[in-house]
Amino acid sequence: MAYERKKAKYTDLLDQCIFRGWKTWLFAIKIGDRGFPAQSLWRMLSALGIRGGERKRAVRTGDWVKQLRERLVGYGLRGKRRAGS
Repeated sequence: MAYERKKAKYTDLLDQCIFRGWKTWLFAIKIGDRGFPAQSLWRMLSALGIRGGERKRAVRTGDWVKQLRERLVGYGLRGKRRAGS
């Protein structure tokens, strides 16, 4: 139920990105109340090329957001710097 709501919320944005010719994915990631990632996180990391031991380490150490950002830079996304940093 929550998965469908979350996915529906971003469907219009997904369609706009595809229309512009961008390679686009929509992953609804579920993180449990104790911080444990659900299978959806594992699937997303695999789809983005983070596999095997690298994926296991990233999830175990909580470093998956950092690794995800590093991968996305190759897809044209750049990290934004905060004022004063």
